Amino acid sequence: MDAAEIHRRDKVGREGVDAVLELEKQAGRHPTEMDHFHEGYDIESQNAAGEIERYIEVKSISATWGQSGVTLSQPQFKAAQDLKDRYWL
Repeated sequence: MDAAEIHRRDKVGREGVDAVLELEKQAGRHPTEMDHFHEGYDIESQNAAGEIERYIEVKSISATWGQSGVTLSQPQFKAAQDLKDRYWL
């Protein structure tokens, strides 16, 4: 993968995370972006009481959503299993 492709993917990923952060704020929650290397999910979103209501993994694509979907890493899949309905993709 060349530098231009890496830059494009990073840009798409950043835009996806920013969009989710904004949607969470609009819904009255308080999202916190996790470190880029955090395993399991990208965002913790707290409700008004300060409880984490959603653990969100963001998958961003620049094309039309297709048949292939997205993949989860092993830590992401484990987090989804452990957090159940509080895990959002």
